[in-house]
Amino acid sequence: MLNIRTLLTLAVSEMRSCRRLARTWVFIAVALLFCTVWYIDMVDTARWPSPPYGFFSDGGMTARYTISNLMNGFVAIFSIGIIFLAFDIRARDVQNRISDAIDSRPMSNVEIIFGRLAGIYLLLAIPCLVFLALLTGYESISGLFESRFRLGLQPLSVLSLIAWNLIPNLLFYSALVVCLSVLVRFRLLAAVIALGVLIFFSGLTITSLCDFKKVSLSF
Repeated sequence: MLNIRTLLTLAVSEMRSCRRLARTWVFIAVALLFCTVWYIDMVDTARWPSPPYGFFSDGGMTARYTISNLMNGFVAIFSIGIIFLAFDIRARDVQNRISDAIDSRPMSNVEIIFGRLAGIYLLLAIPCLVFLALLTGYESISGLFESRFRLGLQPLSVLSLIAWNLIPNLLFYSALVVCLSVLVRFRLLAAVIALGVLIFFSGLTITSLCDFKKVSLSF
């Protein structure tokens, strides 16, 4: 039986540990900047009379599929962040000389893995959710003023994609990287395997979305 208090303690401890890493803040800043630029580029492209690449055009893709594509990009970006924060989780314990202290605590390996997984997950999920909340608020306000500089995203669509796309996928990659960091001895190999899985599933998602778009346009 998992001890909730132990899990919370481990999650908070892992969040504090990751916050002390410079790469955490560098990644969050770069990821948010990339997502902002990507959103602005998609909005600007959708406003073209004849968009240069029709995949993002209003005629070729509705707002529903636009936010699906946008959310898949967010999942990929923040999953990369999870990979680079969690792939050396055991090595950081050894480097900080706390591995023996963790191993001597009265907690199971499952609790340690789930607790630290929760810490890394929350650390990256929070800025992603805040960004999406701001994005949805902007879309709603710009819709009230009938601004053309927007994608026409609906709050319910964003919420559904957060619940069924963003959260499960980030949980999956968090669990994958933590398990690899424990099972695989070489840190770089664990990161490469996780990145390979991410690229593979991202490719499948893009292919499926393109095929669905072709089928939709055929009708």
